[in-house]
Amino acid sequence: MAAGPAPFRLVSFGDLDGDLWGSAIDGELRFLVVGMPAGQNHWLGRDSIEWAVAGERWTLAAAGLELAIDPGDRPAEPTAGDGGGGARFDQLCHVSGRITIDGVEHEIDCQGTRTSRDQGLDLHGLDSLRDVRAWFGAGEGLTLLSLRPRGAADHSRDVATAAVFAPEGWLAVAEPRLSTSYTSDGTPARVGLELWLEDGEEHYPRRAGGEVAGPAFDLQADGLEVRVAPLRCHSHGRQGAGVYLLARRG
Repeated sequence: MAAGPAPFRLVSFGDLDGDLWGSAIDGELRFLVVGMPAGQNHWLGRDSIEWAVAGERWTLAAAGLELAIDPGDRPAEPTAGDGGGGARFDQLCHVSGRITIDGVEHEIDCQGTRTSRDQGLDLHGLDSLRDVRAWFGAGEGLTLLSLRPRGAADHSRDVATAAVFAPEGWLAVAEPRLSTSYTSDGTPARVGLELWLEDGEEHYPRRAGGEVAGPAFDLQADGLEVRVAPLRCHSHGRQGAGVYLLARRG
């Protein structure tokens, strides 16, 4: 019997003031991107990165790179209705370590969010993957992952999952909606999120937005065009940071 897709993991992280940001994905698609304030972008491809999972700690290692991804102060929670059939969680996290770029070592010590999905993603069955993550400090943040099946004409067939992290705890999202605005040359410029919670007590969605806050990184991987960009985010009067990741077929 043929093996299924490799387990899917995704972590994005960064300083709240935007001085440093990064994103790493593991599974059928694997890479790491780190952006610096002077516009320096550094990336590592599939064959350069070693991922390891030991309990709740993830580690990434490569030449000039050591990262530890640890859980925040709350346990991971499952995300319901992901449409994939596998165990999945979303969680605020802390990312620490170092990376050497152009001979200069940079310390990493910042917030982020991570997602794990043990069944993985079948990239060959997708036209696009859109992922938005944001963190605001004080136990607040959000994630949204939207998958568009291959051959879909528009967003009506997208499968989206999301989670909201609030001081009172993790909040499940029943109906996540994502909109992306583009520049005249087709470059993503801003995102808007509308997150309807599962508890039904609020009759209005949690809303969040983000604007691209610096140079993006573009790469080609596994037949997909990938763009990763830092975000300046805002929600409920709070300002924060985040990362937008778009992978689509050319």
